[in-house]
Amino acid sequence: MTNMVLSSVYAAPAMEPRMDEVVTLYQNAFASAPWNERTKCAIDEATPSCPGGFSPLSIGQLCMTCDQHVTEPAYTEETLRAKFKPGTEGHGLWYVEETAVERKIVLAAFARITTIGGLAETVFGEDDAMQSWILERNPDPTSGVLWVEDVFADTTLRPSNNLYDFDKKLNRLARGSSVQTYMFQTLNPKLVRAAQRDFASRCKIADPLFKDVPNRSMVVTIERPTEKPISDTADAQAQRVAQNYASID
Repeated sequence: MTNMVLSSVYAAPAMEPRMDEVVTLYQNAFASAPWNERTKCAIDEATPSCPGGFSPLSIGQLCMTCDQHVTEPAYTEETLRAKFKPGTEGHGLWYVEETAVERKIVLAAFARITTIGGLAETVFGEDDAMQSWILERNPDPTSGVLWVEDVFADTTLRPSNNLYDFDKKLNRLARGSSVQTYMFQTLNPKLVRAAQRDFASRCKIADPLFKDVPNRSMVVTIERPTEKPISDTADAQAQRVAQNYASID
């Protein structure tokens, strides 16, 4: 790709006009390795055996685990629009890298400024084991956190180096808040390596392979690099960040 790439941070409402592009990019990105979440199997009492229900199969193919033909995409447009809808718990922010001329999204990261208690309730509210795990390791439920929910890229526009300066991407999302912790969960080892490379000893990994966490994904916790402290409330900070990034211009 020869086009110059610009980076910006937007409040969630400012990205609403671009949801068609975001949804397509998300579906294509997560259909590829290491996620392979192209379709999902119907999970019910008769077929409870597919872990997570996700599959790399195309619609209409037979899943050999549950012996069903998959009929739905892993992530429907309706599901993704609800996921990224402004006004859900936590203050949604987008970090976006896009081509300067065509304004095509090269990379997008969706994050929320929330609290440990809010994270446990909203992200892991239906997973008792993970909810307990989060609260046990973070005993102050009012502690602020930047939860990085998704990072995805269009590798047809930029096949490599999408996680270059990963620390700067997260620091920009947290700018204007006093959150002291960044967190995310992922199956992508490249994302974990980027965090380890850029944050070094500030980065801690809980890996299900070693039974560190009751989860199919690795959970990454990062101590935020020291900046000038912000003294007002977490909610006021998040509101200010959203206002700072309220425009897509």
